[in-house]
Amino acid sequence: MTEIVESNLQLEKLDTNKERFEFLKKRIIERVQNTAKQAHDEFEKELETRIQDLDIDPEKQPQAYKKRRRKLRKEIDFYKTIKLNIISGLDDLRRELEQSTRFKDYIPELNALIDAARTMYLSQLKVKHKEYQVMTGAPQLSDEEIREQERLTEDMTESRSLVQWYVMQNESDHDYLTELFNAFRDTMNQLGFENDWRGMERGLRQELGVLKLLNKYFKKVTPGNPKEDAHFAIDFWAETNNGNTIIFQSKSSFAGLDDDIYGEEKISDLEKELSASPIPPIKYQRDSSGYELPASDLVKVRKLQQDIKKAKEHAQGRGADKPHFYLIVSSADNYKEITGEPDSQATKSIENSLRQISILY
Repeated sequence: MTEIVESNLQLEKLDTNKERFEFLKKRIIERVQNTAKQAHDEFEKELETRIQDLDIDPEKQPQAYKKRRRKLRKEIDFYKTIKLNIISGLDDLRRELEQSTRFKDYIPELNALIDAARTMYLSQLKVKHKEYQVMTGAPQLSDEEIREQERLTEDMTESRSLVQWYVMQNESDHDYLTELFNAFRDTMNQLGFENDWRGMERGLRQELGVLKLLNKYFKKVTPGNPKEDAHFAIDFWAETNNGNTIIFQSKSSFAGLDDDIYGEEKISDLEKELSASPIPPIKYQRDSSGYELPASDLVKVRKLQQDIKKAKEHAQGRGADKPHFYLIVSSADNYKEITGEPDSQATKSIENSLRQISILY
């Protein structure tokens, strides 16, 4: 396999950014399509075997045939299986390309494009299991299902972090980043993730922008690692000049709050205000098509309070004496596309709050 890949690569022109991006886009899309087709073919083959064993004629017994088809799809969790196979296929593609001498100087670049695609498929496998815990009538996940969700979150966060890291390494080369993001967008559009990628791109630039702001006011700032994101929803660690630990969670929008920074007391006040409703909206609901309806603001706030408790316990376990938690709400529109450079006027209130927090502790 390696010899075939290397042989094919020698025939490709990969000297310019455009040529490499076109090659990588093509390979990613081909791998996804071929993997999905293989999964479909294997499903049809297994279905054919089963209906033959049951002596079902699809033309004469269409209802029985459809029933068996639905049963098999459910039995093997068909759509989940396809997505997992695609993720595995992308990992195989990464290993194949990394072994090629033609890409030895572009490993981070190919990883960024592959990880961006992986993130889209991983996101489709996730459910909001933490919100389920504070809702009535929500699906009850088993311990194994919760562990699986946490593994998926870690994996997805790691892929997003690698994309973010690569963007940061090249932020001084705006022309290159423009070509890179065009490659991201073209790939996602062809894979059917145009809207999903737009959301991820906004999130990436918001996180990049917030990181830049934090670095202006704190002695040391470290993004939370994938495991910390999965288990404790920690976006950033910050250390003040006095050596105190601050935990930050960052969101582009949250529960109708204005752009600002919110401490635990304000979050507690918001929870009390939302709970004052005669019938607090915490019921799990689906629409007529079976899709989950968005969680209410009260559910989001109570989930955040769980995050705060777990994050502070985790920080204390790491040796922090009295860790403090803050929620940053700052729209992605406050930061420039691609680089995440903050708009000084739009982020003025955020910067004032960060300055005060850095002095307070």
